[in-house]
Amino acid sequence: AGQIPPEADIRTPIWFATFDPTRDGAFDVVGRVAASRAAGYTYRLQIAYGIQPVESDWVDVVPFGPTLTAPFDGVLATITAGDVPAPTADQIARRLAQLPDLTSDYDQFTYTLRLQVRDQPGNQLGEDRRTLFIHEDPDLKAAYPLRVGGDGASSPALADLDGDGAADIVFGTSD
Repeated sequence: AGQIPPEADIRTPIWFATFDPTRDGAFDVVGRVAASRAAGYTYRLQIAYGIQPVESDWVDVVPFGPTLTAPFDGVLATITAGDVPAPTADQIARRLAQLPDLTSDYDQFTYTLRLQVRDQPGNQLGEDRRTLFIHEDPDLKAAYPLRVGGDGASSPALADLDGDGAADIVFGTSD
């Protein structure tokens, strides 16, 4: 009945990825956009501070552009440090008011990406979001944090597995 929205799918960055703009530089947003049930579509990618941004918080990285007709799968945008909006005092106050545990400010570096795909003539809107962390941390070593891919249920153990005199980390997951 014409009520199925267009496709909006962010594949990378993964959920809760951590980026240090100084160390890591720009990062790509990879995904798929399509509207197979419409004559065409257009999409935009936005970023906002926090885990529950209000509509006025969103900033276009890629604004709605020309109408596309074929599905697109690939790099939707490249986000640079200049694309990341600094949080306003109101946004920080709203975030602090949402914290269930006032002893920990775990969301202070949280940003949300929003991909929207609008069919043409504009009747349906598909949307996908990703939450990630953007923070400059000079103490963070290269290649960290490590993604273990599993649940991290075990405790890590240290052992010199390759005989080089340095301890290696052994960490079991449900994978």
